[in-house]
Amino acid sequence: DQIKRSAFENHRGLEEVQNEMTRQKMVIEEQNNAEKLRAAQKELQELYSSKLQTLLDSQNEVTKVTSDVAKHLATIASGNNLATEPAAFSVVNELQKMIENLQSKQQQPITNTSSSRATTQT
Repeated sequence: DQIKRSAFENHRGLEEVQNEMTRQKMVIEEQNNAEKLRAAQKELQELYSSKLQTLLDSQNEVTKVTSDVAKHLATIASGNNLATEPAAFSVVNELQKMIENLQSKQQQPITNTSSSRATTQT
């Protein structure tokens, strides 16, 4: 009878240990999931910040170009004949370069985004 009681208590003790181990595993799994969630949120926040910075940079360049164009249009409207001045040609060339730079910068984030998504998915 005592052997049965002892075996029953040992079995019960093992069951408690097993339940505790299961509980510990669940706690660790929950912590891992929380860490993964925080990491994903941080990555999304960094991506959002990067995209926002790129947008702001582009808007700043567009504003600068628009301002330069407005100045040159005001000069033309004031009656100065820029057609004979070399500055008129340099302004047009400068505007063309700025437009090309903006277009190339817009193409770069598209390429970088697709390559970073491919890396994230692996």
